[in-house]
Amino acid sequence: MRRAVASAIVAAVAIAAPALAKGGGGGQTPPVSAASAEAAMAGDIRISFDWAMTVDCTGPTVGFPITYWPAGLNGTLVLDQSRSYSIVLNFGGLGMPGWTLRWEGQLGRAPALTRGGSAELRVAGQHTLKAILHEPNNDVVFNVDADENGCRLTVEPQLHPDKTIYTLYNGDARDDFRFENCSAVRTVAATCHAQ
Repeated sequence: MRRAVASAIVAAVAIAAPALAKGGGGGQTPPVSAASAEAAMAGDIRISFDWAMTVDCTGPTVGFPITYWPAGLNGTLVLDQSRSYSIVLNFGGLGMPGWTLRWEGQLGRAPALTRGGSAELRVAGQHTLKAILHEPNNDVVFNVDADENGCRLTVEPQLHPDKTIYTLYNGDARDDFRFENCSAVRTVAATCHAQ
């Protein structure tokens, strides 16, 4: 099963080659023939992942500074042979409102609009996909690497230039309360499972 998933991700990269050639993907395309790509991508790739974190925030959910606030995010990525994908993220934390964020798009294409900003899925290597959430002050980058040895997830919150505070979407519909203002985001654990 692991080898099949790894082959399917390599195939997805190959199938995405036309989009990547136009500058939309951010990765190198391995030498996979169209026939082998189609065979490997006979079914969908499905990857589930979990990210446990702590954050230091000043609000607006809590009206005073709080440090090492525990929170967690889990999600599912589904990618099919036409390069179409869907991602569902579920977030929750101690005293925080839970929320679910969904978006769909094409691998390597322009970001899709979401309630918290925009998001996209890119190729980052022969076995690696990169999902990116673009928020006002920062990006949250999910690197998913799946091969015959298993699935590995790394999460990188990245501040934009000249920004010092992370703005993390919290699911609130009100504009003034939509983002938590956080000075630190720490990964406790990050795992994924491919099938």
